[in-house]
Amino acid sequence: MKRIQLALVAALALIILLTLGKSVVSMPGLWEASVHQTRAFRWIPFGDFFRYSSPIIPLYYLVSNVLLFVPLGWALRGLGNRHPVLFGFGVSVAIEVLQFVLASGFSDLNDVLQNTVGALLGVWLFPRTGRWFATLIVCALTGVLLLYAGSLLLA
Repeated sequence: MKRIQLALVAALALIILLTLGKSVVSMPGLWEASVHQTRAFRWIPFGDFFRYSSPIIPLYYLVSNVLLFVPLGWALRGLGNRHPVLFGFGVSVAIEVLQFVLASGFSDLNDVLQNTVGALLGVWLFPRTGRWFATLIVCALTGVLLLYAGSLLLA
């Protein structure tokens, strides 16, 4: 149970840092902070596929948005949350609202849809994985958190 709780805390921390923190620090090769210092709505589903000249960029966003919420769905299911997908949806909507209010990114319908699919995938994975998966999630997310925190300190 402790590992699942740690996985939940790490997942939420990573989600907050990678969504609300994008306007604070740049990650070379991934994003530039200045681009995310904006307040904008993007409400056209799958509009990313028409916005960029290369299909690789929207596929990267799709995969990363789904993967970001897999640990959240997994941990919520493991803790016995009765509506883990709905909770994941709520977290995603809250982030999009905060991004708009704080002018710290694009509020995007695609993000909500893809994050919710990620939470659903995490819920589906829970009974198919063992406790080792909790350890893997905690270690991986902690590593990413430390890298990100290091980037913040160096910025």
